[in-house]
Parts: sequence; structure tokens; C-alpha cells
Amino acid sequence: MRSINLLSVFLLLVLFSIVPISCSGGGGGGGGGNNNANVDGDAFTVAEGDCDDNDPDVNPGVAEDTYNGKDDDCDPLTLDDDLDEDGYPDATDCDDTRAEVNPGNDELCGDGLDNDCDTGVDLADAEGCIEDADNDGETNATDCDDTDPEEFNGQEWYEDADEDLYPASLIADEVCERPDANHRPEVDISGILDDLVLDNGPDCDDAQENANPGLREICFDGIDNDCDVLTLDDDLADCIIDADGDGWTVDEGDCDDNDPVKKPGQLWYVDEDDDFYPVNGTATVECDRPLNSRAEVELQSITDFDCDDTTAVRSPGNAEYCGDGIDNDCDALTLDNVDCSTDLLLTCPIDVNNKATICHNLTHTQSVGVGSLTAHSGHDEDVCGECVIP
Repeated sequence: MRSINLLSVFLLLVLFSIVPISCSGGGGGGGGGNNNANVDGDAFTVAEGDCDDNDPDVNPGVAEDTYNGKDDDCDPLTLDDDLDEDGYPDATDCDDTRAEVNPGNDELCGDGLDNDCDTGVDLADAEGCIEDADNDGETNATDCDDTDPEEFNGQEWYEDADEDLYPASLIADEVCERPDANHRPEVDISGILDDLVLDNGPDCDDAQENANPGLREICFDGIDNDCDVLTLDDDLADCIIDADGDGWTVDEGDCDDNDPVKKPGQLWYVDEDDDFYPVNGTATVECDRPLNSRAEVELQSITDFDCDDTTAVRSPGNAEYCGDGIDNDCDALTLDNVDCSTDLLLTCPIDVNNKATICHNLTHTQSVGVGSLTAHSGHDEDVCGECVIP
């Protein structure tokens, strides 16, 4: 009997050495240590990259579902939280898609973001909100006007009411904000401050642009042009003659010292029909007046051009008159029979040719009077005889 038991034990040992014992169950990786197993049935084994073979929703074949605490796609490079990698998880970061937005940042001006996550966007007084919008070297924290590059603390303002770039005083107002419209910043006049000191002071008459230390004395104009009382207004040895007061003397190139419009560097525009509107914006630079030309000071405009410079009947300064078939105001959008004036229409009776017509009491037609017309510029004078106001 003892021999039989020993034989049974021997046979069992042989059997266990041939057939391996398998166990079910396993840990976090699943498969009981067998990398080729697919415990969760998601078509991916551990060997194929399944990082959690107990969860069918976690494997390399799914997309990362952010903020769920899982590595859904089994890729550690795909972030589940802190997507902007600024060190702040979504629970504390007010915008987890921007690294420039988190509770650890300062508020920045002008970017439209709540940089420090305190619910305030671009607050001028927010901590760290620094900006120099006008690029004057001073930030909005202390600049009295961060939109004006001339206004900043330490700016020196000089009064210059006549705008001749010579201040009324060499003593500046050192304030941030411009004292008033008559003050200029130092940068506008700093280049001549040394000359001002050498020329015995500032502008002697800050209400007269023809008087400052940088000018020459002009004879007989009653003004101390050069701000030097030692230069006499009537001493031909010390002063220059500028009879027309245009700032130029004959010696300096004035071609007509009796006409203030004629002077060196004058711009002339062609105006053949004398309606005070140029044919275009091209100017001729000459001292003397070219043929059929006017200076800017003589024109109504140098940007509104005459559509027909052969007749004053067509001019940008005219009103559009009804029924004459003429673009009186040089505006193609103004219709002759719609957008026109009937107040100035004069009605003509039937003439000898049994033909009725219309004429206008136009200011540029010298022959037209109230009630009669002897000749109308641009029309046959025989067409319209006596006109009566309707």
C-alpha cells in the first residue's frame, strides 16, 4: 500500500512538470504578466501599447479626453491637464490654452487678456499693467497723457503765441501737461536756444510773427523785426527794404516788391477762365506770375479742380441749374433736372424763330440782369431776347 502512494506522488510530480499552471486575474497592466493578452477586449494588448488593459477606453486607438485624469491615448506627450504648460492646471488657470494667462502673471495693458486671472482686463491701475502707448519713454503709470508723446513728466514748455519758433521767455514751464495751446515743447525750439541767448534774449513781440531774433530788420514797417533796438527801422544801412511786406527784398530775389503775391518760391496754378478754381493740382514754382495763373492765396481751392477751364459757366463753385444741359457744378452726380436750383431760373418768351428757351441769372454771366438778357455766355445771343422772372 505504501508503494502505491509513493507511485501516485511520483506520477503527480511528473504531470505538474509537463503541464503549466495558469492563473486568472491580474494587476493594473492586465494580462497576468502576459503582454500578449487582451483582458479588456479593446483590440490592443500591452505589447501593442495598451497602458491599461483593464480599461477598454484607454488604448492607443482613442483620442485624449482632457481633464478626466486618464492617459486615454496612452501617449504621455498628449496632455490631459495644463494644456498651455504654464504650470497651472485647469482648476486654477482661467485660460488653460494661453501660457500668458495664469494667476502668476502680471496684468499687461492693451492685449485684451486677463493676464493675471483676477477678472480685470487691461486695467490701467492693475498691478504690473505697464504700457507706453505714445513711446515718450514714460509709462502710463505716471504719464499724464499716454496718448501724447509731447506730454510727460519733466517736459519743458516754452510760450510761443505767434508760432515763429521763438519763445516769449527763456524760462520754461516744467510740467507734464501742456499749459495751453500757445506753448511748444523744448524739442521744437531747442535748436535755437543758444542763438536766442546770443541774440540778447527771446522773442521781443510774441504776438507778431514778423518779429523775432532770427529775422532781419525791414525798413519802414514800424516793427522791430530783428528784436534789436540798435537796428534802426529807417536806417538803410541797417535794414532791408521789403515794400510789399512779403518777407523778400529785391536783393533777396523779389521780382516785384510792390506785389506781395509775387515772391521767390511762389506756387502758381493754371486758371484760364478766371473762376478761381485750378484745372489741376500741378503748380509752377516761380517768382513772377505765369500766363493765366493764380497763387494759392487767390484761389477758392487747390483740391477742387475745374472740369472745364475754358468757361466759368462750369466750375466747382457754381450751383447746378435746371434744364440747361450743362454740368454747372462740375459734379456728375448732380443731375441737371433733379438736383438743381429753380430759384434762379428766368423764363424766356417765344422768340422770332418760334423757339422757347431758358436762361439763367448767373453771377458769372455779366450780361444777365434781373429781368433781361442781352447775351448769355455759352449760348447764341439771338436765341433769348427779353427774359422775365416767372
